[in-house]
Amino acid sequence: MARPAEASSGSKSKKEGGWRSINKLKVAVIVVVALLLFLLCRWFVSSTGTNFGIFCIVLAMFWLTYFSNESNYIHHAQEHENRFKTGMAMLFAYNLFFTVDSPLGPIGRWSWKLGLLGTMVVGFVAHAWDRSEVR
Repeated sequence: MARPAEASSGSKSKKEGGWRSINKLKVAVIVVVALLLFLLCRWFVSSTGTNFGIFCIVLAMFWLTYFSNESNYIHHAQEHENRFKTGMAMLFAYNLFFTVDSPLGPIGRWSWKLGLLGTMVVGFVAHAWDRSEVR
């Protein structure tokens, strides 16, 4: 029994094709940019401390994902965006105060309470600043 022409997989339009409709030039540009970013990341990690640099790169990747995807649920409400930015600021502050090879790492090793207080203060300042910008 033959299938009708509508049910065959070849009848999809280019919009429904998904990854198959990507232009080869776009793929080449994405690969070149990814390689350049990789080389930039290697340089950054070698010029800073390894743990601190890798954590900063991971945070930058989160930020790039956040900015590149406007259809994500985080962008549906200002409160979600505020929570994301506060969380990212607290992760960066944690990296700054507690990573062994960070510039302010000795503070967290000397007194974990002072490092935790610094992390919370940075998170609160980021939260209050973002809220004051939208009100």
